[in-house]
Amino acid sequence: MTRAQLEVTDLAAGPEPSAVLERRVRAVCRTWTPCQRTHAGDVAWSAAAPALGPRRLWSEGSHVVAWAYADTGAPAYLDLHVEPSPRPEVRDEVMAWVGTLGRVVVPVLDRERHLRAGLEHLGARESAGSAWFVHQHRPLAGALPQALLPRGYRIRSVRSDDVEARVLVHRRSWAPARVLAMAGGTTNGRATESSFDREAYDRVTATTLYRRDLDLVVEASDGRLVASALGWFDPVSRSGLIEPVGTDPSYAVRGLGRAACAALLVALARAGAQGAVVCPRGDDAYPVPRHLYGTLGMRAIGRTRTYVLGSVGGAS
Repeated sequence: MTRAQLEVTDLAAGPEPSAVLERRVRAVCRTWTPCQRTHAGDVAWSAAAPALGPRRLWSEGSHVVAWAYADTGAPAYLDLHVEPSPRPEVRDEVMAWVGTLGRVVVPVLDRERHLRAGLEHLGARESAGSAWFVHQHRPLAGALPQALLPRGYRIRSVRSDDVEARVLVHRRSWAPARVLAMAGGTTNGRATESSFDREAYDRVTATTLYRRDLDLVVEASDGRLVASALGWFDPVSRSGLIEPVGTDPSYAVRGLGRAACAALLVALARAGAQGAVVCPRGDDAYPVPRHLYGTLGMRAIGRTRTYVLGSVGGAS
């Protein structure tokens, strides 16, 4: 492949056009293995958050082969994907553009050697102190863990009349103040609910990969939705992803999230998945999720490495 054969697309700020997102979903479905950080479900879930930073895609014909999506942080967080390929021209062109972005933080899976080599060639350094994520995987053949719930709770798929309640349980589960508190951070001035809203949920459910039978909620005896677990099934690689999972903090320490995930593994197997992956924090500052998934038989197969490019504090 030559440079001239690559089609470059720059996106304007705001929600990603659905046609572009679906092309990215298909790109990941085409290449996914446990050696790849980004699952097709990650792409579909990204529809929830409209991006404002620079975003560029590289395509060959109808196939997306790479993208680099940055946010507006200082430094910017960069979602980087280059399909595994023996053709270095693609990676080199992507890295040349990444090098123009200035201060960026780039997580890659430790097994994505082509990306690590490209970032190191740019002069990026691996951060020693950043939080990192572990990729945990389990096969879905044979006996699967049971969904054990306290009396008065039940797990079911989300219904069409649940939308507002489904959005609310996610907002409460992923409140910035609570997430920071669990990670040992300072919560002063942080919101008690996330910014996730009906519009974001509608964008997610409009993706072709979304399935209502993989959108599970835990319902309390009074009908309130108190936990959720969303699964994604890639029919090409026959793999499943769990992303995201959350419990209303008023209902924590009841095992509701674990039960929802156990039920989701069964649902993914029923959909046709041969294995499932989940990507929680792996560092000791936030150990609970990885231990929870470990009790479900999910074992570490890789971890993220965070690279910093430009003058970014905390690099080593």
